[in-house]
Amino acid sequence: MVRSKDDFQKAGICSHAYNRQSDCTKAEKEKRVKTSQEKVKIVSLSNATIIPLNLEGYKIHSSSALEVIHLCLKPGQDIPLHANQFDIVACLIKGEVTLNMGESNIPLALYDTVEVEKNMDRGFTNYGTIEARLIIIKKL
Repeated sequence: MVRSKDDFQKAGICSHAYNRQSDCTKAEKEKRVKTSQEKVKIVSLSNATIIPLNLEGYKIHSSSALEVIHLCLKPGQDIPLHANQFDIVACLIKGEVTLNMGESNIPLALYDTVEVEKNMDRGFTNYGTIEARLIIIKKL
């Protein structure tokens, strides 16, 4: 669908979105920034919900479709094998961790991302000498 310049202006979008010119008025720019901020929710660890587990964990996002968890594991600490009723995606963002699945212990490299299907036993172990951090996305 092709839109006219008037359509963009009525929606409060800078005219350069239509004609690629950067001559927005100050009011247009301020309206766009305010509208964008109203649609954004920022959660930091300092204001995230603490996960009630025997490890450091924070719920940094929650919706009907997914949850995002930030987990911290101390050296030698583990999350025992367990199964859940949902798929997960995990990404190692700091440290040295193994993904434990049954008898298999799979070392993850920094920024490795792994998907584990629901009802599969999974766990994690920090085998390094520093704190490890994982981002876990639960597909609800």
